[in-house]
Formats: sequence, C-alpha cells, structure tokens
Amino acid sequence: MLDYFPVVIEVADEVDGTVMVRTATNDKPISCPVKYTQEV
Repeated sequence: MLDYFPVVIEVADEVDGTVMVRTATNDKPISCPVKYTQEV
C-alpha cells in the first residue's frame, strides 16, 4: 500500500478493485486499491 501521495504517471486497467500504477519515483508498477486513487 502507498503510504504517501506520489504523482502517478501511468495506470493500468482495474482488476478486482486494484490497479497497477507507476509513479515518478519508482519505475516498477505498484499494486494499489482503486479507493486510494483520485483523478485530478
């Protein structure tokens, strides 16, 4: 789970309430629950 508010630069399709995100600070995709993502 993400414990800070990174800038998400890429989001994969949602699967079972989870998305794979890639942030500016990490090249590896991270699994993140959709409820913790927000489009701005």
